[in-house]
Amino acid sequence: MSDRKTPTIGALGIYTLRAPFTIDGNAVYECDSILSFKEAEVEQAHNVLNDFYLANGLSEAIYLSDRDAEVHIVVLKASGKPTIYVPDSYIDSYPNEGVVPYNHVILSISLGALPDQFSLDQVKADISNIVRERLNVNHEVAVHLAPATGAVTQSDHNVAETHRLSGVSDVVTDYEKLRESQSKVRVLTDSVLAYNQLLKDKNIIS
Repeated sequence: MSDRKTPTIGALGIYTLRAPFTIDGNAVYECDSILSFKEAEVEQAHNVLNDFYLANGLSEAIYLSDRDAEVHIVVLKASGKPTIYVPDSYIDSYPNEGVVPYNHVILSISLGALPDQFSLDQVKADISNIVRERLNVNHEVAVHLAPATGAVTQSDHNVAETHRLSGVSDVVTDYEKLRESQSKVRVLTDSVLAYNQLLKDKNIIS
């Protein structure tokens, strides 16, 4: 078969194959390796004729023609999908630009041991606002609990809370500093514009 299309090793994306070979057109496959007929048989113990041609309804004559044309076996792999072995003479298209890999990202923060009655509502709201303003992505702020080891007496709790609360008002995050600076800049900018308009109204400047 003519018009061979051979991807590069590592080419990641959507592949289309010619009949009788099939592939999930919605799955992202990667070219894992490219094997000559001899490499497939000697290094991976495949019977190329039986495993890749006759098993897919292709005749021995087609196999011999591809062998003489030095066709290669392309190995395609995708997460959760069977590995595909396909002659490059039966690849209709392959990704030459690849795809941008995405993952579901979860940002976690360990707060250590806190009393059960402690409210995280304001903290969750603050985190939600920061994520919305910085990333503009759909998000959910969730709380996950894990059992704390050891028992905390009332006196230990009082000491821990006193120590924790003593530092809360002193903490100013970089984000809060930035917001405050931006607010001051807006106020100053508005004042400059107002004075500039006043000078124009009095024909002091044009």
